[in-house]
Amino acid sequence: MQLFAILVTLHVLPSMALFLQLPPKTQSLVEQQRGQQVKLNPDLAREQWLQKKHDMRLHMLADEPAEKEDMQGPVVEGCLSCHALQVVYGKYKAVDGDQTDNSYYLFKDATVNETDTDSLLPIVVHFHSGGFWSGAPWQAETSEIKAYLRSGFAVVSVGYRLAAQKYFYEDKEGNENTEELIHVSKDGKLVLDKTGETMEDYKVQVGDQEFITKYLYDATQMMENLVRNAEKYRLDVHRIVFVGESAGGAAIQYLTWVYHQWNVGHYTPRGIVYQNAQLNYPVNNMLSETLDLFSETMGPQVKLADVVSQEACPTIIGNPMCGSEIGNTSDYDLCNEEWNARSLREFCGEALKSATLGQVTARQVWAKKDDEGKGMEKLWYASENMQKHMPSGEDPFYIYVANSMNGTSAVDVAHHSLFALNFAKYAEMGKHGGHQYTVYYTDFAHMSEEDRGTQRLTVLRAPHDLHMSPAAAASSVAPSPSAIIPPGISGPGLAARSPGPAPARAPSPAPAFETAPPVPTVFNYLSTHGWREDVAEAREVEAGTMEERVLYACLAAGIGPFASANNTMNKTEESAAVGSSIGFSLALAAFLALLSNSH
Repeated sequence: MQLFAILVTLHVLPSMALFLQLPPKTQSLVEQQRGQQVKLNPDLAREQWLQKKHDMRLHMLADEPAEKEDMQGPVVEGCLSCHALQVVYGKYKAVDGDQTDNSYYLFKDATVNETDTDSLLPIVVHFHSGGFWSGAPWQAETSEIKAYLRSGFAVVSVGYRLAAQKYFYEDKEGNENTEELIHVSKDGKLVLDKTGETMEDYKVQVGDQEFITKYLYDATQMMENLVRNAEKYRLDVHRIVFVGESAGGAAIQYLTWVYHQWNVGHYTPRGIVYQNAQLNYPVNNMLSETLDLFSETMGPQVKLADVVSQEACPTIIGNPMCGSEIGNTSDYDLCNEEWNARSLREFCGEALKSATLGQVTARQVWAKKDDEGKGMEKLWYASENMQKHMPSGEDPFYIYVANSMNGTSAVDVAHHSLFALNFAKYAEMGKHGGHQYTVYYTDFAHMSEEDRGTQRLTVLRAPHDLHMSPAAAASSVAPSPSAIIPPGISGPGLAARSPGPAPARAPSPAPAFETAPPVPTVFNYLSTHGWREDVAEAREVEAGTMEERVLYACLAAGIGPFASANNTMNKTEESAAVGSSIGFSLALAAFLALLSNSH
């Protein structure tokens, strides 16, 4: 396990350095400016940040070495969907007019002649990672997309508005306006402001994940567009499998367990295939409902330092947007300085050594000031939402979650293997009888014997296979904050730092991951159903791999090897029904003959 942790660290840290380009400074950007009486040029900083974000997106889309750089229509050797169809579903655009973040990209197997069949295609709907402030939808065919297409799916990869970026729209008169403020009702419904308030008017209570409203509103608009155009694109909106990684889960879970409550019959989710999963939010500037997952699982007496490192504390416990490059250059105020300073003072630095999980859980509480405060919890807490709704009706709903990270870095804590275990625990609860699930998770600190899996599976895999891609890992957790550290706080990793505005760097070519040596990983395995044993194809794939995730999506949608299994089962049931009917008819005939003879 120590060898695995070292290899993972060596794998992730260079990628994070590629993005952050942290200079060896001991003063924050704010401190430097105060000492030199120099003001930040917001226009220049914003321009540099937009260029960096563009470069990051190109790097994230470069995971497949075979892909060309033509994002709208890549030509890939052996491609099945050589030109993704961009569908603009919303009205919002970036400052440069780009509408990637209000578009979805549709992939369909171009080798299939749709005129030869009347059937509709089940859909994989994908939401990208990126910590709510970076990332982009799939726009070029990858090996994962190809695997879904070969299995009989259409693939829809969704762009959505990012928290730190300001977007605009045109009104009926052609005037350009800032994106509206989004209100949240206490039951989680999202409504655009009609009084003229914009996202600039929102006052942050804790951190940037309160701006998740933009992302989730866009997800609902995407779904409405997909339903309206389903017949046009020959898509089956009643066989949807949501897939994603990290922050992609926020929309997946909202569309499954919250928004769907008001849209039963409109569309039907059949399953979730989720890697590096996050059960509750926020995962940066963590609050009680997320922290409680750690406290309940490990024990409230466990030291916070056993879970969160000194370097990760300002990101996980504090607000990483306070004083960071992103926070400084964003058009929005993403930092509550008072809340951040209090959190760092009470739980980071020297205080980290004595604080317990129980103490931090009791202190870091979301203030439900009004109905909107209660509604924000509906957007965040999937552990509660999944207990209250069964999206697939009378049919089973399938959940696949695989998490391997279990360290104390900011990336590890935000994607902890403990989240996968808790998906299983909460999936079994609820008046609806519970969901079907298969989860994989590695051992973690203070894991009890009761939380070990029903099986322990040792697999050999390249480090990137389940672990986050370097680009996703680097962008899923915001840079360490460079805010001024409040008086009295000290400790390794808490020297104030700032990336500072730096020249944009061209994206590096995708690493040749295929040559990475395999690393042994031990997974705990929990499942409510024996799907791996029931179908030959499932027995032949390695646990936790992309191939297995694709196969599980087939299970949820009832296609591929699971379609034949379902057909066999149906035929058996039909034969039993026919046999029963014939037997009843013969018995009835004999009874009538007996009556006739008696007379």
